[in-house]
Amino acid sequence: MGLQSLREKLLQAGLIDEEQAKRAEAEAAAERRRAAQKRRESSPRSGRPKEEARKAQPLTEEERRAREEELAFRQRQRELEREREENRRRAQEDRKRMEALRAIAEKHEITERGDEPFFFVSRKKKLLRMYLTRAQIEALERGELAIIDKPTPAELVQALVPRAAAEEALTVDPRAIRFYNRGNGETYGFVSESNSGA
Repeated sequence: MGLQSLREKLLQAGLIDEEQAKRAEAEAAAERRRAAQKRRESSPRSGRPKEEARKAQPLTEEERRAREEELAFRQRQRELEREREENRRRAQEDRKRMEALRAIAEKHEITERGDEPFFFVSRKKKLLRMYLTRAQIEALERGELAIIDKPTPAELVQALVPRAAAEEALTVDPRAIRFYNRGNGETYGFVSESNSGA
């Protein structure tokens, strides 16, 4: 519409006559057809004759090496993308697991503490202590209580919880159990035990 109005304005101003306007439109249409034909010829999908001509000629060593490098590059990119996706998936699962553990610990944590130190091992094999009452220590040894990780955004702390919470934490992540005597020889957090969850 913009070109049509320009043509009308030029005609009205007397700068061109009707014959010149028709000739200019025909030349513009021919130019558009030539440009479209050129695009079709250079397009890889419609350029079958060119591809057939290329296939007839053997690749030079440089072209072959360039193609191999391009294929290797694309393969590395696909592998990196798969690895990134796997890392994202794992990180999301870890976040869900940490949130579930934090919820268990916050819901069931026994906050009452005593004066006697109770030692247990962290995930990083460091000796930690929690001050408890004599009754809590005995309950820990009997398996009525347990110590589990309580992941917070800033750090990893531990919580004293009852047996039911320890069982729930076991289903979420057995590595989160710092000390738990489950019974029947199944223990978590004992340094001398081969099946410890530390």
